[in-house]
Amino acid sequence: MVATEHLVSRMNQRGIPGKLLNLVIEFGEQKQDKIILDRKLTLKIIQEIDQMRKDLIKIVDKGGVVLVAVDNVMITTYNRDSYRRMSL
Repeated sequence: MVATEHLVSRMNQRGIPGKLLNLVIEFGEQKQDKIILDRKLTLKIIQEIDQMRKDLIKIVDKGGVVLVAVDNVMITTYNRDSYRRMSL
């Protein structure tokens, strides 16, 4: 999106950095000519990110996870570390 001088002026006046506006664009809800990222939706996104972090830590603990897929069909999966051990 293109930023107007008015927008830049209001961002400076209200202490809203561009990084916050990027989050509003990414996760906010479009309502007519506005994109809104309110407190309730923000808290929901934070919960989802927290859960995603936990899941990613599980993947790290497994040494990675592999999904074998061909033509959009999931065939099998395995822990990355277990494959390395088998191939040695």
